[in-house]
Amino acid sequence: MEKLLFLIIFLLIAGNSFSVCPDGKSYEVYLTFDDGPHPVLTPRILDVLKEEEVKATFFVMGYRFKNGKTKNPKPFEILDRMKKEGHLIGSHTQYHIKHNNIKDDDEITKKPSDPNDFLGPFTKRQVFENILKPYSNVDLQRYLTPLVRLPYGAGKIKSTNPTVQVKNDWVMNVLATSKLGHVFWNIDVEDWNVQKEKYLLESLLKQICQKKGGVVLLHDTQSNTAENLKSWIQKIKSEGHKIIPLSEGRKDTGEALAPEICKPEPSTLDSLYNEVNKILIKTGN
Repeated sequence: MEKLLFLIIFLLIAGNSFSVCPDGKSYEVYLTFDDGPHPVLTPRILDVLKEEEVKATFFVMGYRFKNGKTKNPKPFEILDRMKKEGHLIGSHTQYHIKHNNIKDDDEITKKPSDPNDFLGPFTKRQVFENILKPYSNVDLQRYLTPLVRLPYGAGKIKSTNPTVQVKNDWVMNVLATSKLGHVFWNIDVEDWNVQKEKYLLESLLKQICQKKGGVVLLHDTQSNTAENLKSWIQKIKSEGHKIIPLSEGRKDTGEALAPEICKPEPSTLDSLYNEVNKILIKTGN
């Protein structure tokens, strides 16, 4: 009888690959999605979020909204749905570049107009425009909160190299002076990594415990995420964790999420650049 009981307990434990946090506690989790909206995958992700009654934050790429709402309605329709269903919408900047890859020589030889041109290094003007351009899009700006996530976290992540850190500081000062708040992450699922597909859920749950909750980085352009998000959310909930919107919290690995920050007034990039640049020069940046 004792052997049978032991076998049952062993099978129950073995059948559950994951367990609650070692400290016995549950934590608050914020789901965020980068790089979209994708015309097919983002609606699928929104379906899951609606079914599971979860609110998330989407950091959208500005270039996806080129040509305006009249000529390019699909991505705006997705934003309409996000807004209607209570999700936050932030900016992932215009193109997916490393904003701290700034030229030492600020001479501009070619004005980028396409993502393929954004290989870097960039002038400060190019970096500035890439950060602010989504907010100068008349159709897009009405959807955007003043929350920004820099691609790769480039500019936000500290460097031990003084030369690189000076460039990081310049990027972050552009955000601060433009009254934009940066939302970093502390839980990286790496949902883009096909070699880790089998271990993503295990990694997610472990990081929630290790980091005591926090901001989860996902991508609504990844088919793997669209296919597995429902089971991931259900497992997070079953572990006792609570998934809440960024607007209901202030946990962003130590920095305020700044929903109270004023949205930049509509302005041409030229005048806004001149205004911000004057302030940065005064502060020595």
